[in-house]
Amino acid sequence: VFGAQTNDMGGTLVRSIGLVRARARIGLKNLTYNMRRLVQLERLAATAPP
Repeated sequence: VFGAQTNDMGGTLVRSIGLVRARARIGLKNLTYNMRRLVQLERLAATAPP
């Protein structure tokens, strides 16, 4: 998880003013990671032999 965030999604460092903005940014990164992972798993399931 952290490798994907570091390499593909701009790093794990959050620079923002305010705790609410930092939490929102982290939440959006987590949501993006989860969506990308879902697409990856769906592709693997579609190509897997029955």
